[in-house]
Amino acid sequence: MLNERKEAEGYLCEPDSDDTRLGAKLLSDNFKGDCKLNGIADVLTLVACHYLYGFSGFGQAGQKAEEMAVLIMRVWCGFENDVTEDELRTAKEENEKWFKMYPQAEGWLRTYHGRHLKEKSDDWTAYSRKWKKHLNSENLYQAESLCYGNILAQAARGPLKSYALVIKNDYEKALKNEIRNQEGKAPDVRRQRTILKLIAAYKVLQLLHPGQKYVLLQTNRILNWLGFDSDKEDRWCLDFHWRGEPVFLMKSYRDFKKFSVNQAFLEEMDVRLWEGVPESVPNGYSIYQDAGHGKKNGLVKLKNI
Repeated sequence: MLNERKEAEGYLCEPDSDDTRLGAKLLSDNFKGDCKLNGIADVLTLVACHYLYGFSGFGQAGQKAEEMAVLIMRVWCGFENDVTEDELRTAKEENEKWFKMYPQAEGWLRTYHGRHLKEKSDDWTAYSRKWKKHLNSENLYQAESLCYGNILAQAARGPLKSYALVIKNDYEKALKNEIRNQEGKAPDVRRQRTILKLIAAYKVLQLLHPGQKYVLLQTNRILNWLGFDSDKEDRWCLDFHWRGEPVFLMKSYRDFKKFSVNQAFLEEMDVRLWEGVPESVPNGYSIYQDAGHGKKNGLVKLKNI
């Protein structure tokens, strides 16, 4: 979530990797049931943003730009009988830079499905039939409607963002000496990664909720960021405390969560979110950046200053 370009590239490269950013169980309920693709709108929005504001030869708005962005998304999905040979040739001829940079963007979702398919009885044809109908519909601006037109409206928000997390070096001392769970144990390496990622997500989402203590977590995207394949509460580090108070506060609902971080903790650690990579920060701080698309990756510490 800190680096949206890296996140988008996680949905454009290596669909057959065992270490993807997109959780198969989250996306598809393990490819069982009624052909669910949970969170597909978030993924396509990032892909469309990355294309429109980095690769489109037709600008970011207007009929031609929108038509080409939709074609790029359709090619990415790779649903059966959705993109004709002429359309695919047009997409490649007019977007040579895009396909040279991301050759696996052709049929990424189809390849991903084939690699992570767990039940042989499940059929890509069923996914194609259902999601072609949804995404190619023209139910623009209708509540709960998921279609390419509405995804384009979301993509109009502007270029993808990149942030760095800046935090006092005292944070690492707190992890070792002050943050404990109910059993009095310090967080292990995996939970240390989760704690830092949750803090980073909170600071990013605060940009959408300025001045509010709680932010809204969309379950699928935050779980992809954390590298979780399920929504079990024991993974959220809710049992960790700092100086007797919870580090995290959460209220869970069906499809989202209200989430907050201990405000006194944030103030003492002077947690900041800086756009881009800061050239300099005060002495005694560390800088962290998004490590990439793999679900096992954490945040890379760039330097201590």
